[in-house]
Amino acid sequence: MIRPEPKKDQQAETHQTQTPEPQAAAHQSPDQQPTPLITDYASL
Repeated sequence: MIRPEPKKDQQAETHQTQTPEPQAAAHQSPDQQPTPLITDYASL
């Protein structure tokens, strides 16, 4: 909903701890699992 605010927060947090968290999660499965699931549902 708010783009200019989260963008600034993401930039500052991304360099602090938002990068290691989302990166590790995306590399593990939490971020990669929901994505293929949605694609499978759309394909079906």
